[in-house]
Amino acid sequence: MQTFPPIRTWLEYLHADQAARPRPPRRAGPVRRWLAAAMLRWQRGKMIATLDAMDDRILRDIGIDRADIPRIVDDLSDRELRMTPLAPHAKAVNTFDDPRDRAA
Repeated sequence: MQTFPPIRTWLEYLHADQAARPRPPRRAGPVRRWLAAAMLRWQRGKMIATLDAMDDRILRDIGIDRADIPRIVDDLSDRELRMTPLAPHAKAVNTFDDPRDRAA
């Protein structure tokens, strides 16, 4: 007895042609483009604020002058703007001498 390949349904024939062709990438719609631009502006502002909050000694160690912060951030890629610190947030250390902190 001869065996035959399984019978395809009409849906399989319909989708087989579409699966063989690669789909072109979808263009982002206006809302998606606006959202991406807003997110990029927010990330840029956040990076500028973070670098601006650093003291001059740390910026000098990194090799950045305070006046160059906006230019440096403009040169960062989208991926670099999304960077998050690996270390947990450090507690603020009080460096001022308080007489009450001294042992008697």
